[in-house]
Formats: sequence, structure tokens, C-alpha cells
Amino acid sequence: MRTKITANTAAKITPAPDRDLFIWDERIPGFGLRVKPSGIKTWVVQVKVGGKTRRKALGRVGLMGLQEARQEARQQVRQQQEAAKADYQQRQANSHQQDQQQQEARAQARKFHPSHQGPPATVSKLARIYLEDYAPARELSAEYLRHIRHVIDRHILPEIGNHPVSQVSRHDIAAILRPLRNTRYQHNRARSVLAKLFNLAIDESTRADNPVAGIPRLREQPRARYLSQEELSRLSRVLNEEPDQDSADIIRFLLLTGARKGEALNTTWQQLDLQERIWTKPASGTKQRRIHRVPLSQAAVALLRRRWEAAKLTSQQETSRSDGRKRRHSSEKSDTAPPEKSASADASLEKSATPPELSGFVFPGRDTPSRPRENLKRVWESIRRRAGLQDVRIHDLRHTYASVMVSQGYSLAVIGRLLGHSETSTTARYAHLQDETLRQATEGVSGLLVGGASQLPVGEG
Repeated sequence: MRTKITANTAAKITPAPDRDLFIWDERIPGFGLRVKPSGIKTWVVQVKVGGKTRRKALGRVGLMGLQEARQEARQQVRQQQEAAKADYQQRQANSHQQDQQQQEARAQARKFHPSHQGPPATVSKLARIYLEDYAPARELSAEYLRHIRHVIDRHILPEIGNHPVSQVSRHDIAAILRPLRNTRYQHNRARSVLAKLFNLAIDESTRADNPVAGIPRLREQPRARYLSQEELSRLSRVLNEEPDQDSADIIRFLLLTGARKGEALNTTWQQLDLQERIWTKPASGTKQRRIHRVPLSQAAVALLRRRWEAAKLTSQQETSRSDGRKRRHSSEKSDTAPPEKSASADASLEKSATPPELSGFVFPGRDTPSRPRENLKRVWESIRRRAGLQDVRIHDLRHTYASVMVSQGYSLAVIGRLLGHSETSTTARYAHLQDETLRQATEGVSGLLVGGASQLPVGEG
């Protein structure tokens, strides 16, 4: 309640029986009167400190007059405003200093890099600086880097690779994007990469403007394909028959978690708490660039435990083979005395029972287990062809996960949190799927009302 507080107001106001009552002054922001259920009345001031609201008692009514309380409230508000201003100025100064340090670091790195001597005179050299210096500092995912490199190599460098950066015009940018207008997704992705390149050129003082500015993005029609129960059954059957069960497990994991492909492929055992059934995705691996803590279903945990046991068995076998080679080597060096069972042998047995390294990937690469699996395109093409799902992309498994949740009656807010959406508008694409659930609800209510219509009171007139 906001009003003009007077001494008369403070004297006449009565307490609420079950809660504190607050009256806020319309003249001084944050100044007010708190009345406890016991009847005790206190002058208060409410200010924001560090982004959080803080309420402070100034004095009891009767012991502190209204004018004194107003004066104290003004002083508190003024101090808060000055502190907020100083904090803002400090953050601005820190941000400016950080930007300068980053630019100096990039300049220093190029100073000692043989291919980066001098300013990026051509677009080709600018692209190389972006890929070798700037992108790694942003901790972009390997998949996103491959996408950027593909756009640069296929669409940008063939057209303007030899152009001086300072002479690229909006007409040149339009010439690159014009052939892509029929594929709106590719058009917008290429436009995004071009904008990033020339923003870097501005940072490097190679040019003062961005030629991409003013060229609008094309409106994309959100594509959402959901698998039916019959299609899910076919997919499950094909996954069970798939010779490459490592790839099949990735598809199953995507279905059971609704995760993005890149998040799943980069999952490490260290991110998982199978006891508590929690998957904590690091900020560097999520699209929204913040930590995403998500619960796991029993089915997902069962899949992960199976893979954990398989990884442990592989670790034991490798350790056993390694120990065998060491014993053979030892016997070759000394063929007089038989190998003795020592503490080291007991240690090797203990070591062979240890689980895989916590830093290991749940879905390691085939040839390089120290790196995650990178490409599913070929195996997914085979799986979806055999399952009769020709128009289904891997990302549609995420849409299917969301659609099943909607059909079970879960709110869009819950679905958005599980999927890691930072914007509610992203989850809103699934709103129309609630129609059937809402229809069933209204049918159920209508049935009860119609069935009991004879018992409903009839109004007069």
C-alpha cells in the first residue's frame, strides 16, 4: 500500500492479525511504516544493496518523530544511490580494463605468431586470426567451431578471401548471402559468422564499421518433428539390432535426457553423480553458457551404470595385458629365477579393479579414447533409414522428449528447466501440444458437470 504518510496515518492504522503490515510513502521511495500484529509500529527504509533488497528499521513510532524518520530515510536512500553509482563506475572501469587486457593479449600473441605479423590485411588472414586466436579464447565447442570453419571455407573465402578487410562492402556481403536465401537457416548462420568476423576487424582497428549491419536475418520457420509411439518402437528395435552399440547408447541417452548432441557427446564421468542421479553440465558445454544441473531418470542411470561397468572391464583387461607384458619382459631379462609374487602383483590386482578415470568421457572416440566421440552423421543416417525415419534429425529426439513431457501434463516451466532453455519463448514452441491434455481435462470436467446436472441448483429468474 502506497500513500502519503502523516502522523495521523501512523496513529490511526490498525494491525493485521496474522502478518506484518507495510505502508509505503509516496513522497520518499523506500520510506515506510511497518505495523506488527502485536501493534508495534516502526519507521523503516528499504533500499537495494548489491542487487538485493535490504530493509532497515529506523526507529519506533512515538520514540522517533515523522520528520526525523523522513530525514534519516532520505540520508539512507542518498547513501545507497551514491554507493550504487560508485559500484557501477567501478564495474565499468573493470570491464574497460579487461577489454584492454584482452586486446593487448591478442596483440601480443600475434606479435610472436609468424602468420599474424601486422594488421589482418585480407579477409583470409582475418578468418585465420578468428579461428586460431579469438575462438579458442571463447571456449567454443568443437562442433560449433567445425560449423564456423565450414561456413568460412565454403561460402566466405571463395568470394572475398583475397579482399582487403577495409574494402569489403555491404554489396560484397549481400553477394555472399543472396544464393543462400532459399535455405534460410544457412543464410542466417553465414550472416552470423560474417558479423563475428567483422566485429573482430573493428576490435583490431582494421575498419570502423561492420558491413553486415543493415542486412536483416531471414525469418525462420521453427521445425519440430515429433516421433510417434509406433516410430519410437521401430527406432528402439533398430537400436537393439545395431552392431555399433556405443553409437546406439548415444541415441538412447539423447532420447532419455532430451540433451543436445554436443552436450551428450562431451559428457564426462566427473559430471555425473549416479548415486544422486544428477548430471551437472559445465557452462563451457551448454548453449546458454551457464551451469545446468539436471536430474536423471532411472532408465538413463541404468544405461550409464552399464557403460561404467563396461569401461571398468576394459580398464581391467588393459591393465592385465600390460602386467603380462611386464612379466614377460622381466622373465626374458632373468631366466634363472622364476617371477615371484610380490607387493607389486597385489597392487596390480587392486589397480585392475579400479573404475575408469573420472575425467574420462562417457562416449569416448573410437580411435582416440582421450577425446569425445565427434561424429554421428553416418551411423544416424543408417539407423533412421532402417527405422523408416527419413525426415528425422538427431535434434528431433530432443523435441520428442519435450513432446512426451507435454503429453504427460508437465508445465512448460518444468520442461524449459530440464531442457536448459534460457528463454521462455523457446519452450513456448511446445505450447500447442498441450491442447490434447487440456481437451481431456475439460472433457473430464464437462462429464462430471453434465452427469450431475440434475443435482445442480437452478437459479430463479
